[in-house]
Amino acid sequence: SRGPAGGGGAGGYLVPKGSTFVYSIACAARDPDAFDDADAFEPLRHAGSADHGAAWGPFGPPGPRKCLGYRLAEAEGVAFLAVLLRRFRVLPP
Repeated sequence: SRGPAGGGGAGGYLVPKGSTFVYSIACAARDPDAFDDADAFEPLRHAGSADHGAAWGPFGPPGPRKCLGYRLAEAEGVAFLAVLLRRFRVLPP
C-alpha cells in the first residue's frame, strides 16, 4: 500500500494527506468502464494489442514503477510451458 505525500484526488475521490490506499488488481480487472462484460471469464481479453492501461497490471501499473523482474517472470513462464510441452503429450479434448 502507499500513501499520498500531499492531499490530492484519485478516480474522482478526494484522498486526504496521510491516507493509506491499496491498488486492487482484482477490482481493476473487473472494471466495467475498461472491459465489456467485466465479470465474465475471458482469458483472451488480455491478449493482443488492446490497451486497457492500468486495468490489467499483474506486475504493477505501467511506467517507471513497474516491477523490475517482469521480463524475467515472463521468460520463466515461457520456459516452464516449454518444459511441460516436452514432457507431456497434449491432445485435443
